[in-house]
Amino acid sequence: MQCSLYDNRPVLGTSARYRWLPFHGAPNLCDLNCLAEGHNFYYSFGRVLDGTRCGPGSPDLCVGGRCLSVGCDGILGSGSRPDACGHCGSGHGSCVLVHRLFQGSDPSSGYLGYVNVTKIPAGATHIKVTDNSRNYLGRT
Repeated sequence: MQCSLYDNRPVLGTSARYRWLPFHGAPNLCDLNCLAEGHNFYYSFGRVLDGTRCGPGSPDLCVGGRCLSVGCDGILGSGSRPDACGHCGSGHGSCVLVHRLFQGSDPSSGYLGYVNVTKIPAGATHIKVTDNSRNYLGRT
C-alpha cells in the first residue's frame, strides 16, 4: 500500500511514471524500497510508516527507521523468547519429558500387523522416536 502511493508520479528526476511494488531485497528493512513494475530497479522513498513489519511474515516492527524485535509476549523490545518447550516467559520448568520403552507383544501370540505403541498429543514438540528392531514404524 505504501509503495502504491507513488504510482504514476514522476520520480528519479524524469517525467517517467511507474507502478511501484514492495521490494524486500534491500539492505535496510525499514526503508520504503519499491520495485518499478516491469523493470529491474528499485527506488527507496525514505522510511516505511512506523508499525510496518520488517519483512513478510516477520513479527518484528519498524519504528523510527529501525527494525525492533517483538518478544513472544507481544511486547516490543521485551526480549522475551520461547523456552525450549515453546512456552513464553515460563522458564525452563515448563517442559514435560516423557521417556518410555515399548517391549512389544508376546511373539507366540501369532499376531501379525500393526500394534498401537503410543499416542502423541497435539502440540507436542521436539519428538524423537527410535526403533532398533526389524519392524516398521507407521502412523495413523
